[in-house]
Amino acid sequence: MNADTIIIFSILGVAILFFITEWLRADLVAVLVTVALAVSGVLKPEEAFSGFASNAVIAIASLLVIGAGLVRSGVVKWLADRIQSLVKGNRFLLKTFSTGIPGVLSGFINIVAAVAIFIPAVLRLARQNDMQPSKLLLPMAATGLAGANLTLIGASHNLVVNDLLKESGADAFGFFGFTLLGAAIVVSVMVYHLLLGKWLLPEHGSNPDHGSNGSNGSNGSNGSDGSDGSDGSNGSNGSNGSDGNSDGEEENLLETYQMEERLWEVVVRRESSAVGKSVNEIGIGEKYGLSVIMVIRNREQISVEDADFTLEAEDVLALGGRSERLHALTRDYDGLRVMGQPDPSEEFSWSLFDMVDLVVPPRSEAIGKTLREMDFRKKTGLTGIAIWRNGRPYRTDARDRTLEPGDGLLLFGDREDVREFKPEPDFLCINRPVRESSPPELRHLGPFALAIFMAVIVVAAMDWLSIAVAALFGAAAMILIRVLTPAKAYESIDWRTIVLVAGMYPIGTALEKSGAASQIATLLTDSIGAYGPLALMAAIALLSILLTQAMHNAVVAVIMTPVAIQSANAMNFDPKGLAIAVIVGASATFLLPVGHPAVMLVQEPGGYTTRDYLKFGIGLVILVFGVLMGIAPLLWPLQ
Repeated sequence: MNADTIIIFSILGVAILFFITEWLRADLVAVLVTVALAVSGVLKPEEAFSGFASNAVIAIASLLVIGAGLVRSGVVKWLADRIQSLVKGNRFLLKTFSTGIPGVLSGFINIVAAVAIFIPAVLRLARQNDMQPSKLLLPMAATGLAGANLTLIGASHNLVVNDLLKESGADAFGFFGFTLLGAAIVVSVMVYHLLLGKWLLPEHGSNPDHGSNGSNGSNGSNGSDGSDGSDGSNGSNGSNGSDGNSDGEEENLLETYQMEERLWEVVVRRESSAVGKSVNEIGIGEKYGLSVIMVIRNREQISVEDADFTLEAEDVLALGGRSERLHALTRDYDGLRVMGQPDPSEEFSWSLFDMVDLVVPPRSEAIGKTLREMDFRKKTGLTGIAIWRNGRPYRTDARDRTLEPGDGLLLFGDREDVREFKPEPDFLCINRPVRESSPPELRHLGPFALAIFMAVIVVAAMDWLSIAVAALFGAAAMILIRVLTPAKAYESIDWRTIVLVAGMYPIGTALEKSGAASQIATLLTDSIGAYGPLALMAAIALLSILLTQAMHNAVVAVIMTPVAIQSANAMNFDPKGLAIAVIVGASATFLLPVGHPAVMLVQEPGGYTTRDYLKFGIGLVILVFGVLMGIAPLLWPLQ
């Protein structure tokens, strides 16, 4: 073992220790690795910094921008909305679509964005169908990880493995080079969920008791923003693409304004006896003492000023009043589904409604006027439901109280209207709502954003341009059509992941150049290769699976790909057969919540414990490993 080999093993060992213990941030560790490789002389400076100019890093950054363009233009939201419209009350369809669509989508856009955008939709559908979110969210994240194996751009580590293959002189994978294997893995994970999820997944989460008392449960979602793990998007994407709120824990507006157990979201189901009846006929106000704040019908907000307003199937009502009165209404009129209380403090809100807290500043033109006089609801779509004055809230006649300097206002409305509301200059925001991930004014650009994305795929798949060049052009095109500003494009890039991949990338070169990869490969081939190439593939896959539970999957790819290539060369067969074992193994991050931002995002909304991940994930790891070993040797013969 020469001096360079000793140095590279030492650097790699210390780096792995820091990755596992998290004593230092992963991206900082990667920077220190780059510096150590250059200072030690193992690599020349230009070799040590080669990762920052690699095709893989350029492609990863560009694809994150393209993914952000698809989110902001409403393409991904459109898919999430289609799930809600297709599923309705069918639980089988709910389980299938809530895993299948995010699984396929994650083969083309950032996994975290693919999962995060669907969490609110799945939470809502779970409430509507009397299901616990814990039965749906973890399978959705797992299928998203499995979907990374569908295409070459499905995950950052796919691109890293492919680049290292090219640099070694081996044939690289095509854009859809392992789609057949990836599709088999996705389908297997979905079947695993459908057949065994009932027993392996816990019976808890954020779903409320849908009994007639209308009690709401806590959604509990304040999940990780995914900014520190593999394929993690920037913090905003981790939270539904929002711009973020004020620092620290967000104030619970329902508690502040004493609206607990007084504000409800109710869905009028098709079979409800309330369908076709007016508010006056039902007696929502006179008989039950409830107020209809507003109605959402066909995704459009309707203000209810007239007691003759007639309810239709699938209407979503925002009702104000005590829980016992709501209980009486739902007891007398079946088919009124109590969804619970909208809560703006939730990171992933199932509700179609939202709230914003304002204050009336001095010299505001609103002083001395009422919200009704200002025609506030018509102009903004928002309704004042409470006022804070002289140290206490006033919940009645909020729209008809004359505003005074220093008044606090709790406004309520459709989620999109609230998130797009601009209070200045008459009001100041106290708790600014998160921005809508796909602003309505950008949604007309959806077809153009989708066309750009499809063009990138076609160009890369036909090998007319490299993925890096095609993706960079696509990212620039998203800015040119103005679905993203340059600032938003930079925000959409997870710079931690970029620095991590770029900083660790030269490890592959160092492993090759120092002979360390060859020595590890010799150890593997001598000890395991004697049992045949399948045993060697199994060893490579299992090592990758083990490492990826605690480390960024791109780091696993950087470490294991040179070993796989050298092992294949030693056994005299195509290295793609072992490289695919690294790709699939590095995506099987099912066992721990810290393994990947996608599985961490669903932890709190689903109420999962580490034990839940292990219970559900061990079978998944065995399943994915079995599919790999059964199909990969047929597609990439090892002899």
